[in-house]
This record gives sequence, structure tokens and C-alpha cells, in this order.
Amino acid sequence: MPPGDAIHQLVRDLAEQGMAICLTSSDLDELLEVANRIVCMRGGRQVAAGLADSFDELTLLSLVTGAQAAA
Repeated sequence: MPPGDAIHQLVRDLAEQGMAICLTSSDLDELLEVANRIVCMRGGRQVAAGLADSFDELTLLSLVTGAQAAA
């Protein structure tokens, strides 16, 4: 098992036990895979927050860079 998979499983197990986990990552796929909720910050300010299911990679990338997503 790759080290990242073991860490992700540990995070899931602890969350299932009711523990709050704060995970910081620039890997958007990792956040979407592991997180229950996402708080997106840019320039030290919160720009979005919500359930992870309400975000996709393009939306997160747009939020963190300040770019507009193409329609």
C-alpha cells in the first residue's frame, strides 16, 4: 500500500470515530477524495466553503487562483 493510501485510510478511520481532521493540501484530487468539507482560501482569506461533493477540480482550481472557469 502506498504511504498516501495509508494516511488517507487513517484519516477516514479517525473521522468515522468522530474525530475532526484538518488536512491541508495543494493536491486537489486528494482533497476531493478524502475531505467531507472543504474550505478554500486565497491570499489568506476564505473564498469558499461547503461539502466536498459540491466542488470539482476545475471549481477548486478557479477558486484558489482567482481565475474564471470557462463555460
